[in-house]
Amino acid sequence: MEIQLPPLHPKQLEVARTPARFRVLVCGRRWGKTRLGVVEALVVALGRRGRVWWVAPTYAQASIGWRLARPMVADIPGVAVREVDRVIRFLGGGEFWFKSADRPDSLRGEGLDLLVIDEADFIGAEVWEQALRPTLSDRKGRALLISSPNVEGGWFHRLFQRGQGADAAWASWAFPSWTNPFLDPVEIDAARVDLPSIIFRREYGADFVSASGARLQRGWIRTQPPPPRESLDVVMGVDLAISTREHADWSAAAVLGRASDGTLYVLDVARVRASFHQVLGFIGAMAERWRPRVVGVEAVQFQAAAVQELLRTTTLPVRPVHPGQRDKLTRFQPLEARYEQGLVRHAPGLHDDFERELLGFPVGEHDDQVDALSCAWDAMGQGSASFADAVAALGDVPRRDARRAPDPWDDPDEDDD
Repeated sequence: MEIQLPPLHPKQLEVARTPARFRVLVCGRRWGKTRLGVVEALVVALGRRGRVWWVAPTYAQASIGWRLARPMVADIPGVAVREVDRVIRFLGGGEFWFKSADRPDSLRGEGLDLLVIDEADFIGAEVWEQALRPTLSDRKGRALLISSPNVEGGWFHRLFQRGQGADAAWASWAFPSWTNPFLDPVEIDAARVDLPSIIFRREYGADFVSASGARLQRGWIRTQPPPPRESLDVVMGVDLAISTREHADWSAAAVLGRASDGTLYVLDVARVRASFHQVLGFIGAMAERWRPRVVGVEAVQFQAAAVQELLRTTTLPVRPVHPGQRDKLTRFQPLEARYEQGLVRHAPGLHDDFERELLGFPVGEHDDQVDALSCAWDAMGQGSASFADAVAALGDVPRRDARRAPDPWDDPDEDDD
């Protein structure tokens, strides 16, 4: 019986037809590495009655290959699919197993005809060297290591470089996302605009580039007076660290304005080490000065209490910002991309310590003002804050009236204390 497997695009076929025993494939997002790996695995397990393992960094990542493989084998006579063990068995003895690398000891003991390691650069070197490489020895099995690039100079990068050499047993490729003919070029162009260049090169360009050092370049920081306030959408972000200790983190606030053409203006940034109630006063004073549409405060741990207290004691347009699972770098990436593209302007007179934080992020001593700026960006994507919205997120709290200080932009001749 003839089995029809999904077709491969030309670059996938180039990898599949290479006779090298060890193949290392670095590719950008949406290139089709998972499809290539599953098709190759089925050819060996079904067509050659071999034993194949698919290994990914975590159980959830291994599930991606599993979900792709199941429908491909659904109509094959005699196939046995075991969800509990994550194994597909074929008539004639072929086996296709899906495993995770989070328990390396479970990867010992089997002899394999083919090993596919998905997102290999996110697995430790010891897993390859001590657990997986020995599984290929008795059957002289082949290996296909596929991944987006992660660690410049790491074990996977070194194997990639080995594949660029003269050893016929090793071959390697680096294919950017745009070498997939089925990927819409418009999506690639959109990602190029949305992402910092270092991230785009790594995630889409399949480049081994380090993202561990400082991210912003001094030449990306441009100073320019902002346009009139009424032409800007003004928001404020707050990063809290309630402490008066000398070496503690700072509580910081950043005010961000967006013009109709999309240009962002960093209007004000400040930080303070103070007690809880002093920090609340700091936030209130800054918000009263700039009158933002939204005051975004990260609603995690004790900061949620500050949100509740501001809702209870002021009429400020406070809105909780929920970072979810995003880390500091991920939250800052949209702003980093806009700095690089020349879409961010600093108002004259910002403190030098803010610029130092930006140029040192994320490896500098402090990053509180950068976090506040990221929080302001998150708040900008939200609608106008309302009491009903806030209490829905944090619980009903009473709130009193508070008078606003006059806006310094109302009178261009007013002294700014």
